[in-house]
Amino acid sequence: MDEDTMRFLTELNDKVNQLLVTTNAVQQPRGMVVEEEEDEHVSNRVPIRDLTIYPRLLEALPSIGEDFYRSHLTEIDRRESIHSCTRTSGMEYSPPPINDTAPASSKKVDSTLLFRTQKTAGNA
Repeated sequence: MDEDTMRFLTELNDKVNQLLVTTNAVQQPRGMVVEEEEDEHVSNRVPIRDLTIYPRLLEALPSIGEDFYRSHLTEIDRRESIHSCTRTSGMEYSPPPINDTAPASSKKVDSTLLFRTQKTAGNA
């Protein structure tokens, strides 16, 4: 081989070696995981999934294809079923007695604490 061809092959070999070194430096090993900076104000959401019914299950239970979360009653039937139930008129409720026997000093402390809380909330 003449010298020009040898020089050309040597230069070509050097360039290929440089390319291999740079590509190996850029590529990561397969097992290495790149950790991204985590922002505390950004959260990941679970992707939305659409579920489909297995054909054999649909054949076995044809009603499963219907929207079973919604009521199949008409508006009039729904109102009749709700209003046909008796109210809790038989229930007796006696509210707890009001404690007026608390000393005036504790009432004053309670109102002062309430005022401070409202003032602090207003400044925030």
